[in-house]
Amino acid sequence: MMNMKLNDSSNENFINELITEFNNYSQKNELDITLVKNVYGSITTPESYSETLDYLFSSRSIKYDLFLIDMVDSKRFGRYFADLKKYLPQSILEKYSSGIVKETNIINNVMVTL
Repeated sequence: MMNMKLNDSSNENFINELITEFNNYSQKNELDITLVKNVYGSITTPESYSETLDYLFSSRSIKYDLFLIDMVDSKRFGRYFADLKKYLPQSILEKYSSGIVKETNIINNVMVTL
């Protein structure tokens, strides 16, 4: 599984830990899925990263399986995302369905991000 993210060190440790934990879980449970981080070094600003995502989404690129986006881009890219309400248990949905999170995660009654 390919992941695409901006070359930004602010969450680097968290992302590396998340990838390691997922890959360990996947191997232990024989899921045959490996998460690989792909950092775009040539994309140096959040704006150019968003433009690249816009291109990839609009062209229906299948190069990446997972994208890390900024919450401010939820409205911009929400039309490309599946409704997470169809895939997550109610207990998780309730945690992300109120306050400011509701304004950024739910677009046109579709939960597009967490």
